Amino acid sequence: MKIGAVTSFVYTLFIVKKGRMTFSLDHKVYNLHYLNVLQILPNSLFELKSFSQDCEVVALSATMEFCDGLDLKWGSYDSLLALFHSYSKVLTLPGDLLNGLLSNIEQIGKLVSQNEERVFTDQILRSYFSIIIYELSNIRWKPECNNQIGNRKDELALRFVNLVEKNYRNRKDVQFYADKLSVSRTHLTRTLKEVFFKSPKKIIEDKIITEAKLLLTKSDHNIQSVFDRLSFDTHAEFTRFFKNSTGFSPSQYRSTVSFC
Repeated sequence: MKIGAVTSFVYTLFIVKKGRMTFSLDHKVYNLHYLNVLQILPNSLFELKSFSQDCEVVALSATMEFCDGLDLKWGSYDSLLALFHSYSKVLTLPGDLLNGLLSNIEQIGKLVSQNEERVFTDQILRSYFSIIIYELSNIRWKPECNNQIGNRKDELALRFVNLVEKNYRNRKDVQFYADKLSVSRTHLTRTLKEVFFKSPKKIIEDKIITEAKLLLTKSDHNIQSVFDRLSFDTHAEFTRFFKNSTGFSPSQYRSTVSFC
């Protein structure tokens, strides 16, 4: 079974309880099986390609506005996205964690389906969702990130991410961010590679590509308006940048998705 590619505008988790399934996410194919978790970020292009007859999956979705109110300890939803953009989109759960996650998702489902309004329903929903995010993040973090040095590196990395969120359309040069953070470019690069396993240049490029993909799915943005918005000087420069990152020209990418 194959379902056409669509663009996601919410944060979504797929947890495989049984069987196997194959997804394409931003044109990269993932084969999932029991205990795998697939994370789909907003503005991602995804396609369900196939699944086994015995496949059982639990899905959980949340809007960006909902995630913004989670009040996670590392900061804003932009930081949350940075964590998930910078790691593999697929996690393998420890066996003893599956039932706990499924229980939290079940509680979220019950609260959402309730007809009666309760004063603290929204807060309870965010608490359950935050627990899920924390549990998944615990799988990612290296043990050394719990010490004081690790925490300082994490703080610098997340400050960098938040700066990128505010400036990526106009500033693509790593030195600008290093100067804003009062650190050397070498120190910034080394820190980001330790925390996110990516260079600052790659993180900036990933953010630009994510925004470009989103704009290319919208019918009210032609390709010129997209590269103008992202501060590229010419159509050729934008096309070269986009194709180097995705393997597709902007027009080829646009032809694979439906306009929103």
